[in-house]
Amino acid sequence: MGERAPPIAMISIQPKYKQRPRRSHRAAPWEWAPFNNQAREDRLTLHHWQPKHTPKPRPESEQQPQTESEADVEKQPEPEPQQKDYQYAKYNVQVETPSYNQELYDAQLQDPDWTKEETDYLVEAVKDYGQKWPVVIDRYEYQPEPTEEGAEAPQPKSRSMEDLKARYYTVSAKVLANHTPISSMTGPQYNLYSTLTSFNPVQETSRKKLAEGHLYRTQLEVDEENVLLAELQRIMINQQQLENERNEIRDRLEYPSTSNTAAAQYSTSQQLGQLFQQLLQADRMKKDRRLKAQGETPGSGPPTSAQLQSAAGASSAHRDSISSATGARKAGGRDSIAGGSAGMDPTARALTPHAAHRYFVTQHDRLSSGVSFASDRLHRARSAKSMIQTEKISAILNHLRIPDIIPLPTQRVIEDFEKLMQKVHLLLDMRKLADKEEQEIRVKEAEKKVKEGKEGVKEEAEESKVGQKRSASVLSNDAQGATKRPKN
Repeated sequence: MGERAPPIAMISIQPKYKQRPRRSHRAAPWEWAPFNNQAREDRLTLHHWQPKHTPKPRPESEQQPQTESEADVEKQPEPEPQQKDYQYAKYNVQVETPSYNQELYDAQLQDPDWTKEETDYLVEAVKDYGQKWPVVIDRYEYQPEPTEEGAEAPQPKSRSMEDLKARYYTVSAKVLANHTPISSMTGPQYNLYSTLTSFNPVQETSRKKLAEGHLYRTQLEVDEENVLLAELQRIMINQQQLENERNEIRDRLEYPSTSNTAAAQYSTSQQLGQLFQQLLQADRMKKDRRLKAQGETPGSGPPTSAQLQSAAGASSAHRDSISSATGARKAGGRDSIAGGSAGMDPTARALTPHAAHRYFVTQHDRLSSGVSFASDRLHRARSAKSMIQTEKISAILNHLRIPDIIPLPTQRVIEDFEKLMQKVHLLLDMRKLADKEEQEIRVKEAEKKVKEGKEGVKEEAEESKVGQKRSASVLSNDAQGATKRPKN
């Protein structure tokens, strides 16, 4: 073929600062060169335009007279330039697909819904289209061959993208585990194996349906969802704040934790009493030292009996004041806890039943020690001695649509819930008793059937014995009649 002009897009534009004359693209030295694409397997030879590399002529000042040998070398034909690798062949990246033989397929890769021919077709399709699943499902057209000569080919099964993925990933995982045992796999190999085995086609299908539903939502549905998310966030923030406040109240009302050794040793009344005795003994020792220091001052003799009596009276008065103060504190505490009439204001107005019900005021004969919450009574009523009983109670409450967490556990709600739980326990006890009675009835019926069967066998045995006796008596009568007949 003759020389062709290169396309206009391949002409390079020189910058302005290089003042070179422009020349036409038709005068450029281009050649129609062949090339081979290494990504092709058919060795097809194609041609394209490329710049022709011509040696630059030497200037006249550098030219020298040539010898005969140099002239002969120039007359020889130039060797053909070697073809370079095609520049776009590096983008031909092949996908690694699992390879298996008939023996491995029969041992580990068989599936009742897939044949070996369709599995081979799937692996080849994935390899040809670079594991691009939208392209694979678009070009997947497997036609099964007839099993017998002259018979019609069976209809191909409809496959979804998730079915193709599940089959291909299953085959890849089993081939990988066969070539490299799981105990000998490296980190990347084990990650690939776990990814292949964890594919769930049902979950993938539901995920796509959910994504499609989100794609076709209306603006009203989007606004409603945003409102619900904002409300949910507000509820979660309020719940967290309420939980933090409850924890703070519990921490303040409970006694110090046992991790603090200084406070743990005074957590009981006996230890507090020992602390009181220690402080009292230390106070006595200080007073004794003070009296001794006063008696041993220079210029004064030994303490007189009057001084000793006054010191003893002062110490006893101090002890009496401490004991009376502690006794008054204990008595006042008991009166305040019991709600006696001594600590109450006589002019206080009694609450009406409506006000007491409105402000949740309750009266108790006796209160348990420590802090307790109303919600604990709700949780305590749900639990039973055995796990099976607890599960039955939760099933009954779920059937009655009673939530696990009651938002406002007031006294009235707790009383009604306890009444309901009493009925639930009574119902479970009656059901247990009924099951026991039914089981006993079944056992009695089975025993009755066994006895009837035994009696029927006995009656049959007795009837057979009576028949044998009758046949024996008939034979004996026939024999006797034969002996009594006269001879002719």
